[in-house]
Amino acid sequence: MSELKKQLEVRFRPILNLISGLSGDNSLKIRKQFCRFGFFTVLMMLTFSLFSTTLAATKKTIIVGGDYDYPPYSFFDKNGDLKGLDIDLIRIIAQKIDVEVEFVFTPWDEAINNLKSGKIDILLAAIYTEDRTKYFDFTIPYNMDYYSIFTREGTGIKKIDDLQGKRVVMLKGDASIEKFLKPLGLVKNISYAPSYPLAFERLINGKYDYILAPFAIASHTLREMEAEGGNINGIHSTKETLLPSLYRMCIKKGNRDLLIQLNDVLDALKTTNEINRLREKWNLERPTSWQAVDVIKYVLIGLIPIAVIVILSLLWSWSLKKQVDRKSKSLREAVKKAELANLSKSRFLANMSHEIRTPLNVISGFSQALIMDNQNKLSEDELVKISNNIYTAGEQLSGIISNVLEISKIEVDRVSLNLEMVNLKKSVQAIYGLSKVRALKQGIIFNYGYDADLPEIIQSDREKINRILNILVGNAIKFTPAGKSIWLKVKKDNNFVEFQLEDQGIGIDEQYLDKIFDPFEQVDYSITTEYGGTGLGLAIAKAYVEQLKGTVTVQSEKGQGSIFTVKLPLLHTESN
Repeated sequence: MSELKKQLEVRFRPILNLISGLSGDNSLKIRKQFCRFGFFTVLMMLTFSLFSTTLAATKKTIIVGGDYDYPPYSFFDKNGDLKGLDIDLIRIIAQKIDVEVEFVFTPWDEAINNLKSGKIDILLAAIYTEDRTKYFDFTIPYNMDYYSIFTREGTGIKKIDDLQGKRVVMLKGDASIEKFLKPLGLVKNISYAPSYPLAFERLINGKYDYILAPFAIASHTLREMEAEGGNINGIHSTKETLLPSLYRMCIKKGNRDLLIQLNDVLDALKTTNEINRLREKWNLERPTSWQAVDVIKYVLIGLIPIAVIVILSLLWSWSLKKQVDRKSKSLREAVKKAELANLSKSRFLANMSHEIRTPLNVISGFSQALIMDNQNKLSEDELVKISNNIYTAGEQLSGIISNVLEISKIEVDRVSLNLEMVNLKKSVQAIYGLSKVRALKQGIIFNYGYDADLPEIIQSDREKINRILNILVGNAIKFTPAGKSIWLKVKKDNNFVEFQLEDQGIGIDEQYLDKIFDPFEQVDYSITTEYGGTGLGLAIAKAYVEQLKGTVTVQSEKGQGSIFTVKLPLLHTESN
């Protein structure tokens, strides 16, 4: 107001001086008119000033959330100030897109729920998972770290294979639980901590055996604990780089404008090397040294499965069309069955999509990690590890595709027999030897018995017998928990060889027993989600058993295990 008064005095002083020189009635009239004019002018200037202030105050504010104790990305320092690489980055972005930021930082699982409920607009340091895409949209990656195993002396943990039966403490909602622990079957001994400092305190106190954590975060946490006088002796990393974590920002689904703004600024900051400068400022560590690598080679490897999926989709559509054509010629009951088959097919395709995306995400993740390594420091050991991961994912995809092609051939009766004299004992022993290694890795006891009265040589199709047994044994191992047993008994039953496979697994509910061998059927989709698989194995096994003029039956009780019995003729002829 004082500044406004000064401006009015400067503007109207000459007129006031003129008026003061007048006398009589003229002077009085002019003064009254001027006062009215001055009052109106002052009122207009005040209104304009208030309007300008209001416009400035309406600058858009976005609410940013994340983990409250996730150093060096986001954390509160000793003075209670919010610090970290992500905090610096989002402040730079806010300046670029001309918005104010307000921070709401909480434990990680609460931060995820805050974004779901709309309490925050942006979540920092999020890792892409399929489940999260149901609710969120993700930006391009802006930072990368690798998960590593941190353990204490005396646990006996030196590599991944040593994790079975060990106790792990994790952040609730950590993406590595879905991407790493569950696929390895390490979900039984998981406990949760609200932050990594608390997780390491519990590890140091002996309550848990290891932590799976991003290397940079864990290393920074240990340095801070040591600086504050904490005893971290004996805590170390196995130095294994298990899976890349590509950090992104995520927003609630549908906020397209904000997503575009964030991606544009992040892309510009990468170009100007600003993000690398932030990494150097916060002294982010990597678990191994890095050297140059031919990135294009691995990007192409990642693109190959995409082409395969396109071919697979066309083949699958052709197979389904043939199936629908055949069923359309049947009576009303057959039509009803076709409708049920179509529902099963839809569920099957939904699950197949998940099964295909899982190895593709591995290939995509490692390829992105290589692409983002613009400092060209990938070591030969790291190259071998990434190559192995991409190769394993490719093998997994190959298995899925083989199952689909196999069931497609069966559906159109294009599978032929190759009868020969088969050394049954050697074939079964080979399958047992390979499967026993896999079972032992999962903590399962695999027993085997071969009836002395059974001849070693039979006439049959060796490849189909091996396929049948591999499917049944593979399922038994998959669905049997650690500490339990599996028995494979091979014996003679008149003119038949009988394979009896008994497991102590999760079992099958009685209501599903009559359709577990049907193609495109899966018993329980919640179980499929947990254990994975396409659900085609048993359908393939039954088709081959019937082609060999044999039978397959199952006895099972939920929670009590299963017994699969296959009978095949000792001498297969066309007249069997």
